[in-house]
Amino acid sequence: MKRIISVSAIVAALMLGSLSLEAKSIQEDNQALNHEIDLQKKSFKIASSDIIQGLHETLIAINALEKKEIDRAKKALQKATKSFEAALKIDPKLELVPVENSIELYSLDASPKEIDKALKSAIKLLEAHEVQTAKEILQPLKDEMYVETVYIPMALYPISTKTALDALNKGDEKTALIALVDGLDTLVKRTVVIPIGLLAAQDLTIVASKLDKSKKEEALALITSAENELQKAYVLGYVGKYTKEYKILKGHIDEIKKEIKGENKVVKLYEKLKNSFTSLLHKTRTTYYKDSVAKEEAKALKNPSHIKGGAAAKAEVEEIELKEQFKAKQQMEAFKKESKEDEAKTIEH
Repeated sequence: MKRIISVSAIVAALMLGSLSLEAKSIQEDNQALNHEIDLQKKSFKIASSDIIQGLHETLIAINALEKKEIDRAKKALQKATKSFEAALKIDPKLELVPVENSIELYSLDASPKEIDKALKSAIKLLEAHEVQTAKEILQPLKDEMYVETVYIPMALYPISTKTALDALNKGDEKTALIALVDGLDTLVKRTVVIPIGLLAAQDLTIVASKLDKSKKEEALALITSAENELQKAYVLGYVGKYTKEYKILKGHIDEIKKEIKGENKVVKLYEKLKNSFTSLLHKTRTTYYKDSVAKEEAKALKNPSHIKGGAAAKAEVEEIELKEQFKAKQQMEAFKKESKEDEAKTIEH
């Protein structure tokens, strides 16, 4: 099951004709999940109105160029340039600035044994070259919070806007369109994947830790459920990068289960377990996945002369629009270097 929470300044601006935030919320029983959602939403700091306005105007310019409305495109780019210059005047050191944030929740109602059975079936199908059928089995195997944040690189994006405006002033519509598409391509998309099983296990552990020591059976049931949720995250491949941390968590749970059955001196053990959850979740939150671009597309976008004809340029724009104007192709470390290269190219031209 998939649920979505979205905070999109750009989409709202385009769809509603104003700069506002569009937000959708969901209700979940998992307190740890709700806490994580709140944490992710609070950590998103929206860009200034100047930056949002500038980006909004460049999207209007693309739309205008597609419709051959040159004057409208020029006005939009003039506004965009003015907005970006205002933002950079306030803070000349601006680099990556967040402009969109969304959270998608994928819930899988299956036990670790059922998941393992599905994986074995998929493996057999793959061995028999039944790839498409195997994909149908594997596709739903998600139990995660998928957080995506889009950033505008202020060292690069305004350059594309100025280049497009200069081209239009010279009557070169094709170069203007390519420059704007090239600018959109510099937007950075970072994604973070947090396993819901890990959050559920943490939540169950916290509930168990608050029980009276006399409620051994209830505490044991909760800890066993937490163990199953942790195992669920493991079989789905979410903790592969954190094998050491997973083993520590599993060890703490085994200790607690054993102690509950004995003298039940679990206060310090619960603290150790909660600290281990906190540590692993922190590492999960700070592990970013970045999209990459196909080699041929990268060559075309880095060297506009490789793109031939208005139809090709339009195709690039349509592809961007179908993906809600956002594609992330480059890593943050590359931007500083590329910024200098782009500035040099602009001077040469």
